[in-house]
Formats: sequence, C-alpha cells, structure tokens
Amino acid sequence: MINIIGDSHAFRLVECKTARVYWLSVPSTAHNLFVHRDDIKTIIDQYPNEKWYFWYGDIDCRIHIYLKQCQLGLDRPDSLIQETINRYVSFLTSLPYSVAVFAVPPEGFEENIYGFEYYADRQTRQEITDLFNEALRLKCSEESIEFVDLTPEFRYGLVERECFEDDVHMRNDILIDCLTRYVK
Repeated sequence: MINIIGDSHAFRLVECKTARVYWLSVPSTAHNLFVHRDDIKTIIDQYPNEKWYFWYGDIDCRIHIYLKQCQLGLDRPDSLIQETINRYVSFLTSLPYSVAVFAVPPEGFEENIYGFEYYADRQTRQEITDLFNEALRLKCSEESIEFVDLTPEFRYGLVERECFEDDVHMRNDILIDCLTRYVK
C-alpha cells in the first residue's frame, strides 16, 4: 500500500486501489504543515512502520509565494520558496517515521477567484512551481528524503486543459497512472 498525506491533489488519488490517501483540513500548505502535527501523528500511527508520502506545495506556489513576493516588493520569489521548503522539510525530518515527498503538480487554469490583491498569471505560477520543485528536490537530497515527481512528462511547460479534471487538479486517471508507474 502507498500511504499519502496531502492537499486536494492527493485526494484525487482516493480511487487508487493501492493507496491510502489522507486529506487534511483546508487550508493545509507546505509552509504551515506543522500546525497539523497532531493530526498527522494520529494518521501515521495507524501504520507507523510504513513509508508515508507527503504531497503539499500547490497552494504555496499558486497563491502565497507570489502574493508575498509582491507585498514585499521582491524581484524574485527564490527566498520565499526556500523559506517554505525549509519549513516543510524541517517538519518532515522531525517526524520519527519513514517519509517521502511528491513534487508539486503542474499549474492549472484557476483565475483569482479568491480576490487576492496579487495573483500571478498561469505562466508565472508554473515558473514558481518549477523553481519550487527544483529547490525541493535539492533540499530532499540534502536531507536524504526520497523525492518523487509523479508527473515528469508534464514538467517545464504549460499542460493542456484536457489533462485537468477542473481548473486546479489533473485528471484522476492520469494521476493514478503516474502513481502506479513512479511509486513502487
């Protein structure tokens, strides 16, 4: 069984027969995952000797990093990305369990439906996601945490609408296929 704790992207995998999927309350982000420590411990304690995959970062990349970048007047998001990843990975390394990380999935088509003061266009959101995933891959390597990109064939470019179930989430069948190919 593949054990996954994540945001709404992880929940897309609930139909996968070889996965146990847990979706924490909204909003849960890579940056604030530590606030869910007790809930995560309760979940993992059901199968404490198994590996647990974490899938977070979409909300950070889609909304928060760009918003904060503009509010602070930063030219680039790199420092905000690194701060988020440091918090995320620090939390994961504090857990006394076997953990791994999934890359943030490609950006979808969602517009600024929440009315944020600053909201990046799709291309910019994808650039932030690509930077985030590369920095996350490096940090995981430094900390000996397995990093898995479930959707490598969709990287470094904008993914076509037909690959999405809605404006944010890739289609379930694509994600389940990727999960069965890249996680053993």
